[in-house]
Amino acid sequence: MIEIGGLIIPPAQRQRIEIPVARLPTQTLITLPVTVINGSHTGPILWLSAAIHGDEINGVEIIRQVLQKFLHLY
Repeated sequence: MIEIGGLIIPPAQRQRIEIPVARLPTQTLITLPVTVINGSHTGPILWLSAAIHGDEINGVEIIRQVLQKFLHLY
C-alpha cells in the first residue's frame, strides 16, 4: 500500500491524483499531478520527477513514455 497526498493506493493499482499545493490570489487552485503505480509485491520504490525548472521539458516526455510502458500492467 502506498499513501500519498492523503490517499491510499492499494497494491496492483494505478492512480492519477492531483495534490493541492497553493492557491493564487484569484483563488485558482494550483495542483501537482502525480501518477502512482503500486506493484502487486513489496519491494523498492522508484520516484520519477520532471519539470522542476520550467525550461527543462524533456524529462516530462521521458516520464510520459515510461508510464506508457506500464499501462498494460495495471
